[in-house]
Amino acid sequence: MRFRGRIHETIVPDLRRLVREAGQRFEQLDMFLQHYGYEGDQTAKHQRNLPLLIEQVELSPRRVYLWNHLGRIHEALGNTIEAEAAWRHGVEVVRQFGLQEQVDLLVYGALSLFLIRNGRPADDIIDEGLSLGPDYYTLHLADAHRRIRSGEWESAARVLRGLIAAGEGKVHQSVLAYDRSIFTRLPWEMLGNCLFEEGRYAEAADAYERSQSYGAGALEMRTKIVACRGLASRHQ
Repeated sequence: MRFRGRIHETIVPDLRRLVREAGQRFEQLDMFLQHYGYEGDQTAKHQRNLPLLIEQVELSPRRVYLWNHLGRIHEALGNTIEAEAAWRHGVEVVRQFGLQEQVDLLVYGALSLFLIRNGRPADDIIDEGLSLGPDYYTLHLADAHRRIRSGEWESAARVLRGLIAAGEGKVHQSVLAYDRSIFTRLPWEMLGNCLFEEGRYAEAADAYERSQSYGAGALEMRTKIVACRGLASRHQ
């Protein structure tokens, strides 16, 4: 059994071969890992990884995880055209060969949020990704974003409350990793926006307070909280 690849080295192909040869099977463990390593300025790391990833995707063009990481590095380095191209290539690999690994879903989350950040429609990517992985929480966040963009405050709030509940309970996902903010700061702030638009100002203020407690911008949140409390008192 050997690690293979220049970057994101993996023993999975050899593990699968050994399991197949021995007539065994994989079993899931009820275990979660918290990974540290993405704090601080990652520029030097991105610049180191970029040529390694470009070389590795040529050697393993069907490994969608590599295309996802390549897109993330390009975006972090300001190469947005190359980032989108990498993510779309990963999506095309899935369309052609199917979902080979659960981590292939990451490319759908990255591309959908990229499109949303740039004010572009992402419905097709979100829907396609959710059809492949309905429990992929990054796409739930993207789904809430698009509902907010369409003024669907109530349905967006339902999705956001689902994310918050998932974070407060046990995240039912055996492979995929998430930034904690997907279950805390982001959905609480977005929920506050939905409640504000519905005229539920006191509840919106509470949501903004929760978002602030998870690290949302203090000045922005305090401003929104004061405004919502004032509106709530006038509408009693």
